[in-house]
Amino acid sequence: MCTGCPGESQNKEDCFTIAKVDAYEANKTRFRRALEWCLLNSWNVNLPAELNMGAGKILFYQNLAKQNKRVLPLWTLQHHVAGQHPYAWFAVANERNARESVEGRLLPQLSMEPLQDETTTYRLSVRRMGESFDVVLNDNLQCVSVNRPWDRFFVSHYVRQRMPDVRFLVRARHPMKKKVADLYLESDILRRTRDSVQSVLIPELGDVTYCCERQVRKWVTRTPKTNTQIQLVETRRTPLIISRLGDEGQRLECEFIVPLPTKAERVDVAAFCDEMWEFGNRLAQSLEEEMADFMAHTMSTSATF
Repeated sequence: MCTGCPGESQNKEDCFTIAKVDAYEANKTRFRRALEWCLLNSWNVNLPAELNMGAGKILFYQNLAKQNKRVLPLWTLQHHVAGQHPYAWFAVANERNARESVEGRLLPQLSMEPLQDETTTYRLSVRRMGESFDVVLNDNLQCVSVNRPWDRFFVSHYVRQRMPDVRFLVRARHPMKKKVADLYLESDILRRTRDSVQSVLIPELGDVTYCCERQVRKWVTRTPKTNTQIQLVETRRTPLIISRLGDEGQRLECEFIVPLPTKAERVDVAAFCDEMWEFGNRLAQSLEEEMADFMAHTMSTSATF
């Protein structure tokens, strides 16, 4: 029995031909089907969304593996990740690799042009009366934007044979009331201390549960097959206020961000999905060499299962 995506007909008859397909092509087919479904549904509800393709490291919870095994075949791990979500995700890239492989080779290969020079901002999470808000401050600690958190409509991880792994994420924001946003835009939220920052947000507007300093650079181009605008975003993140383990420590992140095409653009959906898969994997390939510095690697051979 084959289960489809929500909203798809479960009674359609399919004909299957048994053929040998490698893991890369099998994962690509699964990804394409899910992204096609997500794109078509975003058109139906008329909700602007974006696709985020990031490289990083997926951490699998060993106690959820069969018989608590320490080594799993790659395809078995991929099935667990897709079906049961027993993992934590960390977006991370190596400094030297990002400079030499991404900036030195990948950007020229993709004909990407600078969109934004290095800009410092502060990204905060604020919790107020059961609601959460994403707040961005500029380098002068002035509030420049307030949004609801991202709503995730599709998350897919590809556990690659060589690190890093790839996460494909379709997300969108629902609009926020202007009178609520104005409360934060007109308020003092952070104050600099000797070597960090501290919250000065009044209690009526909630508590700052997370804050990080970000140095962001961006490049942009259009894809060759579907002429879709795509941005490469490099973010150097330094946490300053945290409330949970795992958020500490400076790290570098590299990701592609693509606004999903609208129905009016009449894009070839299958070609778009294939192209996004290829771009995500090209980013991961450019970051492979130095991932061993993070003790992030897969075994070339595995034990007998």
